[in-house]
Amino acid sequence: MSNGPNLVKNGLVFASDIGDHRYYPGEPTTNILPSPEVNGQFTTSNGWGTYNTNQYCDPKGVSGCGTYWSIPSISSVSNNIVTTSGNHLMRSYDVLQPQTTGGGVTAGTNYLIKKISDTQFSLHTYNASQDGSQGYMNPSTGNFKVYDDFANNVKVSINSTNFPTMWWGYPHLPNSGLVKEIVTNGGRRPNTNCMRLHVYRGDSVADGMAYGVYTPVTVGQVITTTFWVRAATETAVGKNCSWSTYFGANSAPSIGYTLGNFMVWNKVTITWTASATFNFYQYFWPAGSSDKYSYDICDLQVEVKPHATNFTVGSRSVTQGLLDGKRTSTLNLTNMSFDSNGNPTFDGTSNRISIANNSSINIAGDITLELVLKRTTGQPGVPLHKEAQYSIRIYDDNTITFADSSTWSYATFGAHGNAVTAGVHHHIVVTKIGTTVTIYVDNTVIVSKTFGTAITQTNNSLYIGSYDGSSNYFKGDIPVSRIYNRGISALEIDQNYKAYRRRFSLP
Repeated sequence: MSNGPNLVKNGLVFASDIGDHRYYPGEPTTNILPSPEVNGQFTTSNGWGTYNTNQYCDPKGVSGCGTYWSIPSISSVSNNIVTTSGNHLMRSYDVLQPQTTGGGVTAGTNYLIKKISDTQFSLHTYNASQDGSQGYMNPSTGNFKVYDDFANNVKVSINSTNFPTMWWGYPHLPNSGLVKEIVTNGGRRPNTNCMRLHVYRGDSVADGMAYGVYTPVTVGQVITTTFWVRAATETAVGKNCSWSTYFGANSAPSIGYTLGNFMVWNKVTITWTASATFNFYQYFWPAGSSDKYSYDICDLQVEVKPHATNFTVGSRSVTQGLLDGKRTSTLNLTNMSFDSNGNPTFDGTSNRISIANNSSINIAGDITLELVLKRTTGQPGVPLHKEAQYSIRIYDDNTITFADSSTWSYATFGAHGNAVTAGVHHHIVVTKIGTTVTIYVDNTVIVSKTFGTAITQTNNSLYIGSYDGSSNYFKGDIPVSRIYNRGISALEIDQNYKAYRRRFSLP
C-alpha cells in the first residue's frame, strides 16, 4: 500500500500504487445505470420490483398468460374463511386479484392468500412495499414485516354473497415469492448498502427481482454489466442463480452464477453487444428451493467497455482514477491503456501517466526514487522521468541507469547490472545523496558512485512510463512509484522491499 504501516513515510512527497484501492479508484469510466448512487448501491428509493410467476403463464396446468382462472364453487364463507367444493389452486403467499366484485372483495385489487387446506383459504391485506424497508424479520411474529397481517392472521372481512371464483396473479408484484431487504452498511465497500433477497417459500417458488430502471444503450455498443453477490445464509451456499435482461424482440444476454462461501463477496461480470438501441432492464433469478435461504447483491454497474472496472457512482474522470498517496499531485491517465482487469498497463508506444507541476516534488538536493515494475522482453524504456531533473532508464540488455540535470548523459554514469530481467517484478530504488548515486535492485546494490552535481529545483512535469512524455516509452507494468525528498538509508530500503516482497513475489 502506498502509505501502509510497513512502508517508510519520512520524507515521502509522492506515491502512487495501482494495487491500493484507496489510491487507485479505477479506470476512467461512466456507470450508465440511471442514478447509480441509488440504483447501483441500493437504498429505499431504488427501482426494484419483483417478477411474480406463481399464478402466471400456465401455472399448475392452468392455460393462458394473463388469463383469469376458476377456483371450485364456494361451499361457504365462515369466520372469513372460504371453503370450496373441491381442491383450489391457491397457495400461501400467492398474491391474487378477483375478476369481479362481491363477497367483500373488489375486482382488480390484490390480496395475499393463506392456504389453510386444499379446500380452504383466507385473504389478507397485501403489503405492496417493494423498497426493501420492510423485508426484515418482525421479532414479534417471526415473519417478514411485510407479512404482518398474514403472520398475525388478520383476515380481510368477506362473505358468501357473490364471492368471485375467477382469479388472476399479476406478474410484477413484490414480496409474493421473494422478499427484498435493504441491509444498511451491508455492502462490500464501507458505508454502503446491499440488497438482500429472501427465498422463503417451501414450494420451490422463488420468483425474480425485476429492475424497473431502464438503462439506455445503442446498438453495437459493447456493454459490460457487473455486480457482486454473496451467500447471506449457510443454506444459500452453492445455489445456482441467474441474471437476464429484457431487450424487446431482440436477442438479450443472460448468465448463470453460483453463490460461493457464506458471507464472501464474489464478482459476476458479463460482456455483451447491444442488439438494438433500447432502454433495457434486468432480472435477478434466485434458484427455487425447498429450504429457505438469502443472498446479497451490491455494486451494480453498467459500462460501455469491453471489461469491468471498479464501481463508481456516476463518472470517474482521467484525473480521478489514480491518486497521489500524499494528496498533493494530480495524476492524469489520458494516455493510458488498461488490461482486462481495468488496471493501467504501458504498451511501449504511447502510454504514460502525467503528473502536473507540483512544488512538493520540485526537489533541490538529495532524493530517492522508488519503483516496482515488470517489463516486457526486448523492450527498453524510461519508467520514471522528471523534466530537466532526473530520469531512470531500463535498457534492452536488462541494465538500468540514472541521469541527472548536470550532464543528461547516460554514458557518464554507465549502464550497470544485468538485474532487471523481463517478465517478473523488480523493486528498484535510486538514491542521490550529495553527488553520490546508488542503485538498488531487489534490495541489492548494483552500483554506487560519485556523479555530477546536486539536482536543481525545476517546476516541470513528472512522467511515469516515458521520457519527456514523448519518447522512450516503457512496456510492461509499473504498479508502484514513490519519491522522497531525501536519500533514504539501506535499512529503510530493506524495510520497503520486505513490505512489497510477498505481494509481488520479489526474490
